[in-house]
Amino acid sequence: MYIYPSRDNKYDAVILHKKHHGHTLETLPPGSVIGTSSLRRVAQLARRYPHLKYENVRGNLNTRLRKLDEDNKYDALVLAVAGIHRMNWHERISQILTPPSCLYAVGQGALAVEVRNNDKETLDVLSKLTHLQTLICCAAERAYLHRLEGGCSAPVGISAEWQDNKLKLEGAVLSLDGGQCITDEVCHTVEQNTSENDDMEYLSDISTTCVIIPEYLKHALQCSENSGIELANMLLNRGAGEVMKIAKEMIEKS
Repeated sequence: MYIYPSRDNKYDAVILHKKHHGHTLETLPPGSVIGTSSLRRVAQLARRYPHLKYENVRGNLNTRLRKLDEDNKYDALVLAVAGIHRMNWHERISQILTPPSCLYAVGQGALAVEVRNNDKETLDVLSKLTHLQTLICCAAERAYLHRLEGGCSAPVGISAEWQDNKLKLEGAVLSLDGGQCITDEVCHTVEQNTSENDDMEYLSDISTTCVIIPEYLKHALQCSENSGIELANMLLNRGAGEVMKIAKEMIEKS
């Protein structure tokens, strides 16, 4: 994996049924049904909005929106903002859920390009598309999830921000019902050591998350990934591994 173009919006959004126009999750009537297929979202939202009910909803985005508008089963959907944007449904967004109320999924809103690690010509061409902030944040997020040994369905959330060479990470591991929530955060300096040049060397064996990078980004990538691993270790030391184990067992039984 090599190129990370500029990331789209990484947060989750609420699309309300039209009968609830003007509401938010907080003001919806008790018992309102929220449709989402994400265990991460359910676990976090159940903690913050216990007056609501959460039901699984399947299908592509068109199918989910049709179910909201026509089936009269759901009062709202929670979806990734990036997916809503790509469908040009901007006007349907009623509320955007940002940290700390809802940490997003690792890599949410980001795209990556896979390249052969010995194809220098292609790497040189595509290197111009790399968005450094996206690379640094996604590298930290993926290292965090890798250390937790979590998958795409695990109730694990993350928030990563890199500004003024400071990388701040906040992570959470939750039980499926949201009753348990282990959170922590780290903040480290992540600097880009040198600038790119016309004859760049590419490295593919220093990353825990299978990222090919120009040599000049080696230090930044390692600092980013180490930050993600550190955050994961902090959560594991506080019992996150057992919480995830129980969640996995419950998922397998369901």
